[in-house]
Amino acid sequence: MSGSIRIHDVSKRFRVNLGSGFLLRALFQGRRRSRRTIHEHWALKNISLEIEPGDSVGIMGLYGSCKTTLLSIIAGTMYPTHGTVEVGGRVGSLLELGAGFHPDLTGIENIYLNASLLGLTRQEVAERIDDICAFADIGEYVNAPLSLYSSSMAARLGFSVIAHI
Repeated sequence: MSGSIRIHDVSKRFRVNLGSGFLLRALFQGRRRSRRTIHEHWALKNISLEIEPGDSVGIMGLYGSCKTTLLSIIAGTMYPTHGTVEVGGRVGSLLELGAGFHPDLTGIENIYLNASLLGLTRQEVAERIDDICAFADIGEYVNAPLSLYSSSMAARLGFSVIAHI
């Protein structure tokens, strides 16, 4: 199981309230207020797959085909309605690249903050800080507040943290 990902019969349902948007339209058209309609949308149905260490997997599909939903379930940021997901190791999600970055903190401070949100201890970050900074390749800006970074510099810093998890 070490390093493998097993997804068995995973389904994800979202409940969508269709009534709220129709209420405003009904008011403008002079109609009575419509009842709220709860619609169930099955984003994923009965997905099963196994990924072994060293495997390369691509998830392709049209816009809205729930690729991000599946990846979020694997990363543990979302839970399936049905089914099981077993992850043998740590998963770092690029879906939330730079999540937790604060514009008033320096690059170094944001590395520690972001890495801790992703599950690393302070000691683990300290052991990897030089490699993270070198990989980000933003030079002395790593000591400047994030608010001074270009969007690409912030993205490189976020990607560097993820890459070293």
